[in-house]
Amino acid sequence: MRSFLLVLLSSISATVLSAAAIVNIDPVTSQTSSGDTVTLNINGTGLIDLYSFQFDLQFQPGVLHANSVTAGSFLSAGGMTLFLPGTMNNTTGSIQSTAGSLTGSTPGVSGDGTFAAVQFTGIAIGSSPITLSNVILLNSQLGDIPFSLQSGQVQVDGPDTGIPEPATVMTMILGLAWVVYRKFRLQPPNAN
Repeated sequence: MRSFLLVLLSSISATVLSAAAIVNIDPVTSQTSSGDTVTLNINGTGLIDLYSFQFDLQFQPGVLHANSVTAGSFLSAGGMTLFLPGTMNNTTGSIQSTAGSLTGSTPGVSGDGTFAAVQFTGIAIGSSPITLSNVILLNSQLGDIPFSLQSGQVQVDGPDTGIPEPATVMTMILGLAWVVYRKFRLQPPNAN
């Protein structure tokens, strides 16, 4: 009976712990203007003994342009790390084989943190889903860590042209005309 309870408790705690891990895009929804940049974090939450990770990311190439992938700080809290930013392809809208790992014989990290940060530039008005795929999480024994995925989305609006609206221009012209009128009207005549 005692061994049955230990097995049951072990399987329940393992299921509860492993079901809590989530890999997500943060923020889930972002907004930027055409020509401006936006940075998305690839995060993990509820992780236990994470030793290494790998992921691919897809985006809409007509809406976004991938600029860079940089390492997050989560793994480095556990010791020396190796980071591979992956291969960016702005024609197909993908970043493939981004990976990070602790090195040496060390336990993995636990908790919540950022795996990587991906910077994009908005290149056209529209919406781009940000989708993770081929995600692999390994513990320090190189066993799989179960997880769920949450994708994201970026909305790109038109550029901020900095051109004032017609009503603003008209108000500025009228204000300037009033200042000029007042200056010349209130000026005393020349006493030559």
